[in-house]
Amino acid sequence: MRQDYGEAHEWNLIFVRGFNDWEVDVVAELFHFLTSHTPTSEGPDGIRWKLRKDGALDSRSFYYVLTERPDRSFPCRSVWTVKAPPLVSFFVWTAAWKRILTYDNLMRRGCTLAGWCYMCQCDGETVDHLLLHCHEVSALWSFCLSLF
Repeated sequence: MRQDYGEAHEWNLIFVRGFNDWEVDVVAELFHFLTSHTPTSEGPDGIRWKLRKDGALDSRSFYYVLTERPDRSFPCRSVWTVKAPPLVSFFVWTAAWKRILTYDNLMRRGCTLAGWCYMCQCDGETVDHLLLHCHEVSALWSFCLSLF
């Protein structure tokens, strides 16, 4: 929360947990960003919908975003600018384009394998199943997200 004291401004952020070693630099960047930028308008803070001049979200403009922009693709450039190991960026990039070596992709390349998911031994292994729908992977995602 930002508090104003006349000309002086102070940020009072409360974090729910301590930082890991690899997060300290990111938090320092956040504080640097907050202290170097000041809001341009007076008045209360709020969230604005950019597709309407009044800033209000309505179903028409949201429907437009969902239907009228089929050419919108995955933001590939942002994958490579994130502070992550190159192998992680490469995996995210190939997964976004559905090119990781899952059963369905290997079958297209002529490989003959068992047609089930290696993690749960159930459904056919596709990129979506392996990363999103597999119940074994869901438990793994829940564990990973609980660490943050």
